Amino acid sequence: MSTPGASAADLRLEVLNAVIPREPDAVCIMAPSNNLTASRHPEEAGQEFERYLLAVCSRWSKVFCTGFVPRLTESREKQTVFQQEFHRRSAKLGIPYYEIADYFPLDDLDLWCPDGIHLSDNHGMHILNHLIWMFAYEFMELSAPKPLVQSQATPPYKSRFVPRVVVKGEERSRPSSPLPTEWTLVRSSRKRNLSGESDCLFDSPKKRVVHHQVREACSYV
Repeated sequence: MSTPGASAADLRLEVLNAVIPREPDAVCIMAPSNNLTASRHPEEAGQEFERYLLAVCSRWSKVFCTGFVPRLTESREKQTVFQQEFHRRSAKLGIPYYEIADYFPLDDLDLWCPDGIHLSDNHGMHILNHLIWMFAYEFMELSAPKPLVQSQATPPYKSRFVPRVVVKGEERSRPSSPLPTEWTLVRSSRKRNLSGESDCLFDSPKKRVVHHQVREACSYV
């Protein structure tokens, strides 16, 4: 939508009364350069521009702004102050704002028509069309909903090494009972007295059984 010579107040009325057949994917608002002459000072132009933006946002949610195309008929300093005011109002409402003045150097006269206000069809308009397309693409990329990432449950921790218990020192072993195969038959020795007779104490037919104690040394390292 564009009304020749319209200021921010005129564009606001146009937006409120516009009939749009379907919801647009994005709405690009260019700061009104006509307010360079319609407004007495930058603050007044900023107030009109803010009301214009509020009217647009009341109808559509996806909105971004660009600066206005500079003119050859106004001083560079004046245009810079108005550009900054429009940028400040846009940032106040949280609306993305893209500068375009640097793409139109004032010493390249081929970019403008002979009146020094409107862009030339063969040079200036090609640059403007490309900028609007580029900023719209970037805006839609940033405003697109991010895909939901499902959180994955963390598996339980499993140790890669099995702990090993080390016991130092000797363990006392209980004496084991002798096995039958370990028994040894020991006969008592006989002693003879001076008479040559054997001592009856040692000549007893009794046998004494002893066993070898098997000792096992167990160590654990």
